[in-house]
Amino acid sequence: MNWANTPQVQKWQYKVGFSVRDFNRISDRNLTDTEIENFIIGKGFVYEKVIVEEVINKAIPECMKAVYKNPSSMREDAPNAFSCSSLISYLYTQAGVWMPSLSIDKYVFGTPITKEGLKFGDLIFSNTGVGKIRIETVEYLPGTKIPEGVDHVAFYMGNDEILHATKKYGKVIRENINNLEDTSKIVGFRRVADVKEERFVVILPEDIEDLRKIENLIKEIVQ
Repeated sequence: MNWANTPQVQKWQYKVGFSVRDFNRISDRNLTDTEIENFIIGKGFVYEKVIVEEVINKAIPECMKAVYKNPSSMREDAPNAFSCSSLISYLYTQAGVWMPSLSIDKYVFGTPITKEGLKFGDLIFSNTGVGKIRIETVEYLPGTKIPEGVDHVAFYMGNDEILHATKKYGKVIRENINNLEDTSKIVGFRRVADVKEERFVVILPEDIEDLRKIENLIKEIVQ
């Protein structure tokens, strides 16, 4: 397959990313960065090489203009409107990092960390006590129970600051983590990616659904 000449006219661009480590694990090979890039070029894919942290930092200023909307769709609403969870998904999608859609599913998906271990890009999950509080996952490991309940997720910026889309203010805001702790019950902290990692991000036409799975895309690249 060669998608190099496929028109990229749609508003939404589906991005699938992987690191060298991901590629070699899935393909069962031991290729260098350059060898992988040559495979991608040979297939004619549109792609970028990015550092996760740099891409997220570039996307944040535009997201700061967004209003709060729940439910929201990344395809239809981003970057003009977000729910708390779609904001997180959008930021990481720019770097080709996949995660489940719902806040509670993100909580189960991520790697547990402590508050003291928080770094830029980590996620803070809470129960605001209002709205729809979920106590079990829906799509990722469905039925996994979180008795404390989760209905909100925020992005850690560093220096005790968070970024989140919040119904309270009706928009995306940056504020001190203490404000979140004062108004909701913190359920836990999670890490979903190594933000210092370099990744290949392949941009797919919206109608090529089978390659949205990282395993399928990598198999296609090495064929």
